Amino acid sequence: MSTAESGMSSSPMIGPEPSVTTASIIRSGHLPAPTLGIIPEVEKAIKAIARSPPVKERLCEYIQQEEYIKSLIEVLKQAEDLESIDNLHALCSCMQTILMLNDHSMYEHILEDDIFYGVVGMLEYDPEFPTYKANYRDFLRQTSHFHQPIPIKDETIQKKIHHTYRLQFLKDVVLARVLDDSTFNVLNSCILFNQIDIINHIQNDQLFLREVVGLYLDEDMLVILGFKNKEAEAPKPSEDKNKMDVDQESKLNGSASSSSSSSKPVHSEPELKRRREVILLIQQLCGMGKNVQLPARMALFRNLCDRGILFAVQWALAQPEGDPEGLQMISAGGEILAAILDHDVTGVRNQVMKQVSVLDIDSNDKVSGKRPQMETTLALLCRVLVRSRNLAVQSLIAEALRVLLEVPQDNTADPHAAMGPKLFRAKDDPVTEKFLEYFYKHCVDILFNPLIDIPEFNNHSEGTLTTSRERTNLYLHLCELLASFALQHSFRSHFYMLSSNIASHVATLLRARDKHLRLAAFRFFRVLLRLNNRNLFNHLMKIDALKPILDLTIRESRRDNLLSSTCKEFFEYIRKARVFILKSSLRTDVICIPPVGEHEGAHPSLYDEAPGRDQDSQQFGVDA
Repeated sequence: MSTAESGMSSSPMIGPEPSVTTASIIRSGHLPAPTLGIIPEVEKAIKAIARSPPVKERLCEYIQQEEYIKSLIEVLKQAEDLESIDNLHALCSCMQTILMLNDHSMYEHILEDDIFYGVVGMLEYDPEFPTYKANYRDFLRQTSHFHQPIPIKDETIQKKIHHTYRLQFLKDVVLARVLDDSTFNVLNSCILFNQIDIINHIQNDQLFLREVVGLYLDEDMLVILGFKNKEAEAPKPSEDKNKMDVDQESKLNGSASSSSSSSKPVHSEPELKRRREVILLIQQLCGMGKNVQLPARMALFRNLCDRGILFAVQWALAQPEGDPEGLQMISAGGEILAAILDHDVTGVRNQVMKQVSVLDIDSNDKVSGKRPQMETTLALLCRVLVRSRNLAVQSLIAEALRVLLEVPQDNTADPHAAMGPKLFRAKDDPVTEKFLEYFYKHCVDILFNPLIDIPEFNNHSEGTLTTSRERTNLYLHLCELLASFALQHSFRSHFYMLSSNIASHVATLLRARDKHLRLAAFRFFRVLLRLNNRNLFNHLMKIDALKPILDLTIRESRRDNLLSSTCKEFFEYIRKARVFILKSSLRTDVICIPPVGEHEGAHPSLYDEAPGRDQDSQQFGVDA
């Protein structure tokens, strides 16, 4: 009897029969008060109850209403004072079990200031790594700091920013090893809801956007962009705002510098530091915008573009790439521009044209410190690509230029058809036409000047063309852009190629040491062949551009690689498409080539068109 009584008295503490504990909890509707020694039983009870969805919902409500997690935090303090490792490991397992209930309101509950640090404190003692302890609390209190280069006045949005950071910290660091798919989706949805609220607030906060753009422009430009005068300037932030910085104790310095930015020297170190911080802020905002749904995403990037964010991007891209901070700004500015171009390329073109009109109006005015140096974003992109020696920056800017200047083609026929149909563009809108007109009038010479600096192939007598790695990468991007423009920009690109004689300079790259550069230059001539334009064909014959192409084909004829196949396909296309105006030019060049026996790997189609072998040798011109 005494043994039975002993068993009854010890069962609430030790829990030899978990089913009894689970049944009693279901009947009573509450968990036992957490104390040292019973935490493993609490965890088992929660796992058993969570199998039933209705009871699990009641359990989550009970934990929040009764502030059960706060009681667990008190037990954590006792266990840490006593250095009770077993209880600390049990608390970590119990907290993981509670978080794995996958309840949205539960995550909102633990994100509060007086609970979150205790929650991550329990999760520092992972029982699967008994000899190690994480330092989540030290990181949040000492390393992680909440800083606002441009202050956000709404405390609710500040709170959501803190909650979003904490949710990401839980997802990516604290729970990264134990997450299952359902918990991962719940955390992502909580983060997404907060991000949507943050984005909606920022794009509707005209004062915030005005302060962002105002760092890079003067008041006159702000008025032109549609911002109101300083009448809407907000009052200074109250002292209560510092209490929102729950992750650190330092004060915000954004508001202090914003009110006096106009009186500071433009190149002072504090203002440069603040500008860099704002660029990183915009980068984070764009990264956040990529995660939200499409309507909210489109509205965000369209609003940012309309409010003049391109001026901030322009400042970032203009930084020198020699120092790490300047390279970081170029990278961040390029990422922002790429995100905007992916969602609102028309808006970027409109902003460039607005810059053109403003700079024409103010062309005789004295340039103030915050004017963008009398240069549009498009002109700056061309200049940065040409001057850059960093391969990553070159790739970033070249891709931005490709997207910005891309004009979709309206082709019903297969573009890879053997006969090469002529390409027609759909009727362009006036903005695109003005944008292209500005580019070919003011920017195209800046962009392709490195290609023009290459000697013409007739004047290049050094054999193989040797270039540095940076220069090779630049020529590669320029050849791809030139081929793309020739295919999409119709008469404007054709006129530029005819007037600048750029094809003879690109032909020199067919003698480059790097095979991928030779292939890029060859793709340009393949695009010209595909265009089936008589004026371009006459130009190629005038500069004798087929000779370096033929020389390259003979050199690569014995090799089985992509370049050799491309060269052979070039002449096969001429033969099948019956481009007689080029056939006649080839006959002259083929006569000077040794017989096939001396070049066993050469393509037979090169010699099928020799004099006397072409049944249509008397026909000239281009097929209609």
